[in-house]
Amino acid sequence: MKKCVMVLKLKLRIPASSSLKDRRMVLKSIADRLKNKYELLVSEQDDNDNIKESALYMLALSSDKNKLYDLYEKITKFIISNYEVLIFDEDIEMLVI
Repeated sequence: MKKCVMVLKLKLRIPASSSLKDRRMVLKSIADRLKNKYELLVSEQDDNDNIKESALYMLALSSDKNKLYDLYEKITKFIISNYEVLIFDEDIEMLVI
């Protein structure tokens, strides 16, 4: 049986962030909640130069590619609905293994 892998990168702008600590707290909260809610692997891109922008990388597995596209929609809606952040760029790759 083939498995599908979704690799998702979301670039986020955090307007209310005034320090690296603020940015880190928001990103950690998003990552923790996504991991618990959707059983994803989530990693933050560490860019210490910009206190208002960062990126999250997510990885998910499924036997159904359509479920992964649905998951992608749920993830973006969850972030926008629950956090004061803007998703200003996204990159999604679907791999079949």
